[in-house]
Amino acid sequence: MLYAKDETGRLILAQEAHKDGHYRCPGCAQTLILRQGITKRSHFAHQRQQDCRIFSEGETETHLGGKQLLLKWSQQAGFTAQLEAYLSDLKQRPDVLITRGDHQIALEFQCASLSVQKLIARSAGYQADGLDYFWFIGKNKNHPFSKQRRKLSQAVAKFLRYSDNLGFYLIFLNVGSKCFDLYYNIQQADCLPLSYMYQRVANLHELRNFMQRKLRFPFRTLNDEERSLQRRNYLRTVGRRQELANYCYLHHQTAQAANSLYVAPFYYPPIYVSDSCWWRAHCFLERMSSEMFLQEMHCHQTPFINQNCFWKLTWQLFQTELANLQFGA
Repeated sequence: MLYAKDETGRLILAQEAHKDGHYRCPGCAQTLILRQGITKRSHFAHQRQQDCRIFSEGETETHLGGKQLLLKWSQQAGFTAQLEAYLSDLKQRPDVLITRGDHQIALEFQCASLSVQKLIARSAGYQADGLDYFWFIGKNKNHPFSKQRRKLSQAVAKFLRYSDNLGFYLIFLNVGSKCFDLYYNIQQADCLPLSYMYQRVANLHELRNFMQRKLRFPFRTLNDEERSLQRRNYLRTVGRRQELANYCYLHHQTAQAANSLYVAPFYYPPIYVSDSCWWRAHCFLERMSSEMFLQEMHCHQTPFINQNCFWKLTWQLFQTELANLQFGA
């Protein structure tokens, strides 16, 4: 943790504390150790390993640095900011709590793994208490945009947000470069890498200004080059391709139908676990209703996005295509 209470009960930052002082945890009131060094960031730790439900041990250098950046940028943007403020009603402690007038926002910087259930519970706590909140993500070796990945993992997809200005977006806090990495207009397509746009911003003020820009990003139709790459990638998926061809054969359709009719020629929301061609074929050949169709679309859990409107959009696009499908013998 980055701050503690001194002998007088005053909160003090670790970087301003002295080795000969006596400090206690603001949460459990147990004795803390001040750790200051040349290579590691100054911080407090519990003297004994114990169950403190408010302040956890084992923070990484990246997490400690990210919280200090958020504090600094919040203050520079004109907000009153508090590090690790304990909200007693919620029994929660956001990394940074910023205040401007009567408005408060909880900022969270998530580096470690976090279950969807805990993410939902902590966010619901802020919402119930009338606080706005935002989760920034830490970069790691499984960063979804570091390679030509075709889909988001659940570990990242749960942080997805959507706005009319940016489309689907994710915001990473890059502690090493001391900036935000904003990935927006994220779209996925069958058998192709994720499509997205990228913007690096230096602080919270720049981030807020960029996010307020009036932009619009419809889901794109694949161009000829993308369509060609999609076909090549599809042909490389031997096992799944054969599975789809067999499924079509059992329903009296040719493999050509599987290749050309069910692989979608457009981008769609990045909320789906698998390529659309598998459930598109299943839904059409089984003559499914819209309700059954939704059950076939395996989606990531995205607690900050209302998926219903995007399901309806996908269903409408699917119905439009069905009206134009031509099948071989």
